[in-house]
Amino acid sequence: MTLRLLVLSVWAAAALGVQNPSEFRVSLSGGALSYYGVRPEKAEAPVPLLIVVPPRLERAAALAAFEQWNGPASSRGWALAVPFGRWSGSGDWADASARLLEAAAADASARLEADPARVYLAASGDAAPVAFYAASRIPHRFAAAAVLGGDAWEAIETNRLFGANTALVPVLWAAPRPAAEPALRKLEAAGYNAVLRPPEETPPEAALEWLSGHRLERYPTKVDCETGNSAFARCYWIQITRFDPAQRNDALPVSRVPPSSGAFFEFGRFGYSRTDPGPGVQVERLPENYRGPLRIGDRIVAVGGRPVENGAAFQTLMDQLSEERPAALMVQRGGQRLRLETRVVLPRREENFTARIQAQWFPDTGEVLLISRGVSEMRLELPAGWLPARLNWNGEDAGTASRAGCWM
Repeated sequence: MTLRLLVLSVWAAAALGVQNPSEFRVSLSGGALSYYGVRPEKAEAPVPLLIVVPPRLERAAALAAFEQWNGPASSRGWALAVPFGRWSGSGDWADASARLLEAAAADASARLEADPARVYLAASGDAAPVAFYAASRIPHRFAAAAVLGGDAWEAIETNRLFGANTALVPVLWAAPRPAAEPALRKLEAAGYNAVLRPPEETPPEAALEWLSGHRLERYPTKVDCETGNSAFARCYWIQITRFDPAQRNDALPVSRVPPSSGAFFEFGRFGYSRTDPGPGVQVERLPENYRGPLRIGDRIVAVGGRPVENGAAFQTLMDQLSEERPAALMVQRGGQRLRLETRVVLPRREENFTARIQAQWFPDTGEVLLISRGVSEMRLELPAGWLPARLNWNGEDAGTASRAGCWM
């Protein structure tokens, strides 16, 4: 029976014009990376490439994501790559995911003969935060991104989501407006380039149609990037090589999407739904090897004597906590009510200092205008078509670039 089902599955895939994936391994310092990839057999190179983010970047999740997107990608003649792996270097889940995606995009673009102007990012459900984050952290890799469902909150809470970086990388978000509205307001206020669409109108096929209307330029004439990490200091044709907090420029405000207070309880973080109708909020997920007092299915009905109406009310309550102090929770567990003593803990935020660069090439005058904050040294990679180019950095003459290559 198993063999017969396998034969039928392969026959069905062939009948639909889709291909089974190959597994590719990427040599990566600081991690292990593989991806399921496929390139249309009859398509002429170069082809569009879709990079799909699976939940948790795990093998089984990657295969499921491949099956979800293979049909739509194949029908359009697109190559498809779905990475999975782990990052053992420095950085949290967000930066680890960005590093893995960047390496996967580079390797898959070469192996699958992709058009560098048509490399796209997609994610759905629990993988949504990774796509929101990657579009801002490594914008030079993708022409656009599509996110089906999920939310942006985990990406926002990193404190490293910068709206300026998405000026050239629009992100389509298919989600119900009532659920998406709180996060969307934060994104839009910081200039994050998000486009909201109803999920019922945006299946994978519609998402790919939207993505196909965007192109990535290697040398866009106008760029705007912000970062606080030297490992993510590339801004298209600009590379920040020295950060300097003394180099202030009030003309360039911070474009960070502001996180909440980030407060959590000392006995450990847990997953819940902001749309939980209540009463209270249910514990839906707990970290691996969690040893605290909570159990999946518990319902937190009060914090510090204040009743919790629903998931949204719990989120609002947590956002308002601005100091570390003792706290008592009332938890409903089946027919019992338990009082749990703990403490409110505030996170230690990263990248409070950031650097930002806005740059533009003016073809009529042959000038490259650079406006920066927090930068004392940078490297420019200018194309031959822009040369010779006069360089103006923060209102001062920085010389003339007369030949292609790296400058400053």
